[in-house]
Order: sequence, then structure tokens, then C-alpha cells
Amino acid sequence: MRTLFLALGLLTLSLAVQAAPPVTAESPWVREAPPGSSVTAAYLDLVNQGDETITLVNVRSEEFRRAEIHETIHEDGQAKMRAVDEIAVPAEGRVELKPGGKHLMLHEPREELSVGDWAHLVLEFDNGQLLELAVPVKRRTGRDDDDDHHDHHEHRGHH
Repeated sequence: MRTLFLALGLLTLSLAVQAAPPVTAESPWVREAPPGSSVTAAYLDLVNQGDETITLVNVRSEEFRRAEIHETIHEDGQAKMRAVDEIAVPAEGRVELKPGGKHLMLHEPREELSVGDWAHLVLEFDNGQLLELAVPVKRRTGRDDDDDHHDHHEHRGHH
């Protein structure tokens, strides 16, 4: 009987360890798009609590017809965006998705989202993890200006 309790205890502990997702998201938000705009962006910090690099490979949202992983690059004195296939999150590390840097580009909203609304994102990782997020829509500020909207049609490496 004692062995049974020990085995059940170890199984419970094992399941609890497996239940903790290796990658979590902190401070997610979607930028409110100007009226009539067909594009906006989502930002967040990806935190990898595991001991191996895990890579974000896909994003989708029920509120948008298309979602892509992007980065802003500076070329010829201009900020330009391009689609990228993935973002690696280092073991026990963090990657900040922020205005003017890496971000999630959200195209063709199914309906206009305003401050106070919520968007639902599903992030897919190369280890099979799906991270489902409810993300608040927030007003853009002068600090994050339009870095992510310069040349948003100049994309390389589309999915």
C-alpha cells in the first residue's frame, strides 16, 4: 500500500511538472488601429522557463484573417518590416516583442477593435506547445509611434 501511495505521489508530481508550459507570455497587448486600417500589431514578452531553446513558428487569431511573425529592420535610413519564419526563445531566457522590433503583425480584422476590446491569439511553438492568449486592445502612445507600420507592404519571406 505504501508503494502505491509513493507511486501515485510521483505520478502526480510528474504530471504537475509537465503541466507547466515552458513558454509563457507577459504583458501582451494589441495596438488599436486607426479607423479603416487593415493592419495592426501585437506585442508581448515571451519567457522560456525551460532548459532548451523553444521557437515560435506560427501565430493565428480568430479576429484577423491573417497573422504573421515580423521584425522591423533599419535599411537605408528607413524602418522596414519583414515577415520572418520564427523567433527563437533561448533556454531560461526572454524575447521582447515590442514596437520597432520583433512583433506579431495582424492583418485584415474581421471587425474593428477598439480600446477595451480583446483579441485572441494562439502562438504555436516547435515543441508542439500552443499558447492561447486573450489580449487587450490598447491605444498607441507617442513612445511607440509608427515604427511597425513603415513600409508594411515590403515583406520578405512570407509564409
